[in-house]
Parts: sequence; C-alpha cells; structure tokens
Amino acid sequence: MAVRKRCAEDGCTRSDHRCDHPWWFDVMYKGNRYRMRVNDFAIPRMPESERRPVREKSEAERRWEPLFLGEIVAGHDPRKGPEPARQLPAQSVSEFLDDYLERRVLPQR
Repeated sequence: MAVRKRCAEDGCTRSDHRCDHPWWFDVMYKGNRYRMRVNDFAIPRMPESERRPVREKSEAERRWEPLFLGEIVAGHDPRKGPEPARQLPAQSVSEFLDDYLERRVLPQR
C-alpha cells in the first residue's frame, strides 16, 4: 500500500513532495499490481461542490487510499467511476408497503 510520486520516470530531480507531479496509488493485491493517479480516482468521487485536485500525500493516504483498496477488494475496477444511484420508480405509500410486505416480511415466515 503506497501513495507515491513517479518523478524519477519523468526526469524530475526533486522526487519528493515539492515537485508538481501527481500522486499515484501503487498497490499489490493477490499478485496483481494496481496503479492509478490519485486525482483520477478521487475527483469523480468528490461531491460536486468540493471537486479539486488532491495536493497532499496525507489526504491521499487518509481519505482516498482506503476507498481505493475497498474497491479492489470488492472486485470493482477502480478505473471506472462510481456507479450512479439507481432511480426507483415513483410509488405511493400503499404500493411501497405492499412491496415491502412481499419482499421482506413474507419470506421470513
């Protein structure tokens, strides 16, 4: 589990937090290596009002790395964006309660 910069590959002489290169996730899981830019993963998952690039390693490690690992362990491809929320058909209260009775209450008996 690592958040790092790939500066040496780009010829950067600093190779530390002071350079402008983006942070990368570099994770091994079950013999497979997963690499992805932190910004490519994080920005689509941020709320619309908070969207901005991740500039600090501590934020990437604390907030985004556990989500990245969670998606890998769950079998999802982290390169794909988050799935949009499903829109349920509009129902009246009585239709909802009938569906709830059929799906949740009756099978437990």
